[in-house]
Amino acid sequence: MISTTGTPLDNVNPNFTYQAQYTWNDANKDLVFQPGRTDWWREHTLARTTTVDPNYRRPYTDEYTATVDRDLGQAFRLSAAYSYRREKYPTRPTTPRSRYAATLSTRADTGPDGVAGTADDSTLSYYNRLSTAGPTVVTNDPTALQTYSGLEITGTKRLSNRWQMLAGLTFARTRIEGLSVNVTPNSLLNVSGPVTSASGLGTGQTGDHPYQFKLTGQYILPFQDISVSANLLTQSGIAYTRQVTGIPLTAVGTAAVNVEPLASHRLDPRSQVDIAFRSPSSSPVTAGSTRASTFTI
Repeated sequence: MISTTGTPLDNVNPNFTYQAQYTWNDANKDLVFQPGRTDWWREHTLARTTTVDPNYRRPYTDEYTATVDRDLGQAFRLSAAYSYRREKYPTRPTTPRSRYAATLSTRADTGPDGVAGTADDSTLSYYNRLSTAGPTVVTNDPTALQTYSGLEITGTKRLSNRWQMLAGLTFARTRIEGLSVNVTPNSLLNVSGPVTSASGLGTGQTGDHPYQFKLTGQYILPFQDISVSANLLTQSGIAYTRQVTGIPLTAVGTAAVNVEPLASHRLDPRSQVDIAFRSPSSSPVTAGSTRASTFTI
């Protein structure tokens, strides 16, 4: 599905690309605009620089899921679910490749520390733009493929003997490869690998997390039925790629280039614990509600 508003298709819509501007002279002071009561008018017709590929096809997603559940007595349940998803033919805008040089140019790279003259200095490669941008064509990327595969194991303890618990462990992988269509070839350098938050196809897959563990539980104390609940989340860090921006181009503008393979780095794992204490409320106004005190570690 192509959105009917926003870029790049606003430039295809004739209702968007035409304007008429008037300077109004309200001679009779009736505050009603009438033809002939203008000092001048000017017509604006914006050039339609965007077209849609006649061979454009709908992007699609295939998804397969298999789940097994097993009750372990009356209070416990264990389940395992495997999911695989692939996304093909994403919508992509492109411009004529001839606008850019056919071979890569190189320039100095100050390295991760951003300071010239240190041991991590190197060079980076990019495509120089030789002429201004031409018409934009909305099309598909026929070779792009984004995949997700994940195994989720869940254990459930139903409420009995004053406590309950839910735990889940997920092992997953989200990858992208085969990108071949973009308005600039510089956006196609070092873009295959685990999905970072900025490299996905825009369909909700926000990044590669090899593992996630979640645990939530509640225990009701015998004293005054005060309940103690806790949530634990721990997951692998977000993958990221070092990128150099602001590379000047001959024709116009600048370039941004991934200077390392996609997802060459990963942030530290993230862990969070939330604990809450709740007791039945004795207030007649809020009878049946609870008071809660929470803090996060």
